[in-house]
Amino acid sequence: MVIFEASFGILGFIAIVVGFVKMKESPQKGWTIIGVTLFIIWIMSGFYNEGTVYFDNCSDASSQGYGAIYSGDPGYRSELDRDGDGVACEWN
Repeated sequence: MVIFEASFGILGFIAIVVGFVKMKESPQKGWTIIGVTLFIIWIMSGFYNEGTVYFDNCSDASSQGYGAIYSGDPGYRSELDRDGDGVACEWN
């Protein structure tokens, strides 16, 4: 997991450097490379982070050191939110 995240950083850095180098030839080409690179990294990081944390139940979450899990946070599922207030496993 950490290697995957680090590769995004390294590839992003290389592509941005290439973009700045290409700006000497053509500013439009350089900004295009930088923009496309950042967009791809943003999209891929969203796919990567989607569903990477999953708990069978709140006891499972608690055993892994998690307390209340808020809507939008990794690991949140409506099935874990007993009262539907957007906070799962709040009894921990």
